[in-house]
Amino acid sequence: AGVAEKLDVIFTIENGARLSFEECAMMVRELDSPFFAMTFDTGHANLEGNKDGKFQKYASLPGFVEGEADCFANIHLHDNHSRKDDHLPPGKGLIDFAGIFKALRKSNWRGPLTLECPWTSLRESVKRIASWLRTNERADR
Repeated sequence: AGVAEKLDVIFTIENGARLSFEECAMMVRELDSPFFAMTFDTGHANLEGNKDGKFQKYASLPGFVEGEADCFANIHLHDNHSRKDDHLPPGKGLIDFAGIFKALRKSNWRGPLTLECPWTSLRESVKRIASWLRTNERADR
């Protein structure tokens, strides 16, 4: 975090096979620096699931997002079927993206979203994301 501050950049840590999403959030909170944050990767988080007892505090990805969104500097969006890192378009696998976007809205999170799926699925992915955002917007009224 000190190096990032000197360079005037934000370093992020991404959850994956070596670090669970909850471990990443704990690191961000422990360092407590505006120059160190988390890149939350939805596909990696879904692969983590609850295998090996990796869920410590949260029972679901939307619950994690609601509780820890202030740790995020970026979110990588891609889907899978919990077996391998398929990088499917959001909504084409098992991830509860409607719940994740509801939690993001509830948390008032406004950071970058990085699509990590085939270019050919861009329009379809954007339509789905817009739909989830609009659905949550109507539910908030």
